[in-house]
Amino acid sequence: MKTTLASGLLMLTALLYGSEIFRIEFKDGQIHTNGGKAVIRNSPSIENTVGNGTFLTKITSEKQGRGGLQLQFATPKNSPDGMVQNGQINGAIEFFIKYNRPVNADSPVNLFRVIDFGSQKEGMRVALYNFGNRRKQCGELWLDLVSGRNIFNINGKQKKIVRQTANYTLEANQLYHFALVFATTPEKKLRIDLYAAENGAEIIPAKNKPLLSLTADVAETELAKGFQCNPHLNSFMMNSNKDSIGLERWLGKCVFYNQVPQSFPGHETFGGKP
Repeated sequence: MKTTLASGLLMLTALLYGSEIFRIEFKDGQIHTNGGKAVIRNSPSIENTVGNGTFLTKITSEKQGRGGLQLQFATPKNSPDGMVQNGQINGAIEFFIKYNRPVNADSPVNLFRVIDFGSQKEGMRVALYNFGNRRKQCGELWLDLVSGRNIFNINGKQKKIVRQTANYTLEANQLYHFALVFATTPEKKLRIDLYAAENGAEIIPAKNKPLLSLTADVAETELAKGFQCNPHLNSFMMNSNKDSIGLERWLGKCVFYNQVPQSFPGHETFGGKP
């Protein structure tokens, strides 16, 4: 009886909260991870600070450099490829992020890569980015699913990229909660829904409307390959140059799931500057 009850509780927990395969969060100046580790990458032009609920990366000079936070997965099952099971992709990635500058026409930076992972050479690559001062794409948020080969069927033609866009400007000092939800449909197509909530609010997929949705018609053999991520994720690294002096980015909790939770809780300890 006890075993049955315990199993039932585990199943209920997985249904409500999803099954976490990687987590990083920040408490009292310490980095806490499960499913791997995080390495702070400093450079002469980039400073990093761990705070309560946040990780701050700040560009201090125009010297070219690269710094921020590099995620290192314990195994491929702790990476986005952990969402690949039985030839299908199901799961989610959520994270909290804030900038001290808007990503708009007045931004000195023309493109922010919000998150980017996978290998378009060996598998599929997912890239979410926001355009600043590029005239034609200003204020657009793009979600790309990319391959180095023509594996996506679009209107009867094989293509290397599937893209969806939304008019969505990242404002200064606004805490964004993003959730990417992955699901393989009954037709064996890959669907990616992007949810966004401001002020770090909770996201409930059953109640909230996706900011954008992308559906890819891809062969089952290619779907089963997944993303072929390398052991390191560099999405939360930044490059410094003369246009980015003074740019600050706060990163909050980031979690990968191999099941989609019913809700993505809001951020309770995002205290602004560390």
